[in-house]
Formats: sequence, structure tokens, C-alpha cells
Amino acid sequence: DATHSPMFHQCEGLVIGDKLNMSHLKGCLIDFCRIFFGVDDLPVRFRPSYFPFTEPSAEVDIGCSRKSGELIIGEGDEWLEILGSGMVNPRVLQNCGLDPNEHQGFAFGMGLERVAMLKYGIIGLGNLGEKISRNLINKGFSVKIFDKDQKNINKLVKLGAINSKSISEVANEVDGLITCLPSPKISTDVMAGVDGAIHYMKNGSTWIETSTTDINELKKVSEIAKEKGIKTIEAPVTGGVHRAEKGIITVLVGADKQTFYEHERAIKTFGGKIFYLGDLGSASVLKVITNMLAFANLIGAIEGLMLAKKAGLDLTTTYHAIQSSSGNSVEFETVAPVIFNGSFDT
Repeated sequence: DATHSPMFHQCEGLVIGDKLNMSHLKGCLIDFCRIFFGVDDLPVRFRPSYFPFTEPSAEVDIGCSRKSGELIIGEGDEWLEILGSGMVNPRVLQNCGLDPNEHQGFAFGMGLERVAMLKYGIIGLGNLGEKISRNLINKGFSVKIFDKDQKNINKLVKLGAINSKSISEVANEVDGLITCLPSPKISTDVMAGVDGAIHYMKNGSTWIETSTTDINELKKVSEIAKEKGIKTIEAPVTGGVHRAEKGIITVLVGADKQTFYEHERAIKTFGGKIFYLGDLGSASVLKVITNMLAFANLIGAIEGLMLAKKAGLDLTTTYHAIQSSSGNSVEFETVAPVIFNGSFDT
């Protein structure tokens, strides 16, 4: 399905025996994590969770810290989610021909991409890029950043991002390069210009374009990237800056499916609803459609509020009445309160 790769990149364990319980699972995984990461006193935390084939289930986190862009395992007071686990559901045992009154088991699974901890670079730290960077850092990814405004860089370096002084530096030795730029022309120049990022990206890496771009420019740059062994994901976002802040912005994806799967976990750090639409170019088309509809709704909302104001209606009551009527829209619900507060930063 859309959340799993057809190829397994997973380290899994399954133990079946007599009189096994949660303490055996915890002891096994604590030892496993400490041996795997080579830290004898590695802090390991278990959090209640849900998986369909285990009950009870738990997510497992390891202790870490993020200093100057480096993820340090075993130090500090932060946590990194590393695997899922749980006691095998009795019904699973029954379906395997085992009596759950006599046999118990526990299981765990760790996606290898979590261990590899893919490295990402981000060019463009405006309203969107800054928030994408924050969400990636908070989820434990190694993030290199570049922006013309040093103030934008300084804020994120304090959170653990790695400062890059040039496009070539941010593009070098990353698994994915994310661009969040204001126009198709700028995006094309940054990626495929004389000193563009493509010339410095490693073979097998991926360009992830989150900007609203021109489909022809996107395909032109992706062809240049392909010649150098670089893959492309178009991932324009929609839903407003406030949703990007919370990591729940909607992401529209156009790409080869396997390429999308390789970077899905990173995209999920800043995306809420993620829609895989098909091949490269499909997301750009839908993004333009959503923009058109958003502008139409926004103009209607503003005109409606001006009419209410000129008629002497209380705007707070008007807002709630429209919100509960057939005239409501997502654009009205999210933008009107921001305008009422005296801001146009939506």
C-alpha cells in the first residue's frame, strides 16, 4: 500500500517460547540497542503504542543529543524513535497453530533507514523552509542548511542544523536536497545553473522540490539531474504556514514510487496528509488547481467580511455564523482569524 515499500529494508526479531512476558521483551531490546549502537549505558525508553499484530505494543526510543548539527547517541536529554515492538497477539499464535495459554512471544522491527539516518540539505529558509528544517531536526535527521539571510541560518544552527556557506556545500554528501524557493526561475538557477546544486550532489541522491514550480521547468531540471544519477521528487505543499509550523501541512507528491518510499519518512516529519499522485509533474498540476481554488475562496471571504463590516455587523459573530453555514471554506476558517488579529502572514 501507499505506506509500505514493496521491498523490505527491515531488521526484525520474533521470539516464541514458554512463559514469556513484557520484561523479556524489554531486557532483550535494551541489550540489542546497547550492543548495536556500541553504548553500554545507552538510555532506552518504551512508549505505549499500537500495532495490529501485537498487544501490548510499544515504540522504543534511545537517548541522544543534537549539538552543532551532529546527532550524538547516548548523551543528552533528547530521544530518538528507533523501532516498534510488542507481545505477539494471542490470535496470531492461534492462527499459527499454537496454544496461547502455553506459548507466548514478542516481536520487534526496525527500518534500516532509521539506523542509516539519512542526511538532508535544505536551500531556502523562508516561512516554509524554516519550518521543514525544524521538523526534520526534531525527528533526529541530520540537516544541512543554506540561505542568503544569515539570520535565518543562525536560528536553526541553535537547534542543531549544520551551517553551509554555499550551495555547493549544502548539496555535497546529502541523501536528499530539499528546495523551498520563491519562483520557478530561482529554483532552476539554484539547481541547474552554472554553479548549481546538481553539480555537487552525489550519485543516487534525490532532489525534493517543495516550491510551487512550473511543470516544464521541473521536468527540464529533473532530466539534467537524471543524467547525473540524481532522482527527483516534487512535493509542493498546501494548507498555510500555520500548518507547516505544526508539521501537518498537506504534501502533494509526484515521483517514481520507489523514490518516494525512500524519503517518505522524512516527508512525514513535516507533512500531515500526504497524497501520492503519480509520476513527476502530477503534483505541480494539482498544486496550481488548489492555488486557484484558494484564491477564489480568499477573494470571496474578504468581500463577504467587508460587506458585513459596512453593514455594521459584529465581525466575531459574523465569522462564527459563516463558519457554521454553507458559505464556509478552509480558506475562510484559517485566514479570517489571522486578518482579524491584524496580520497578513497566512
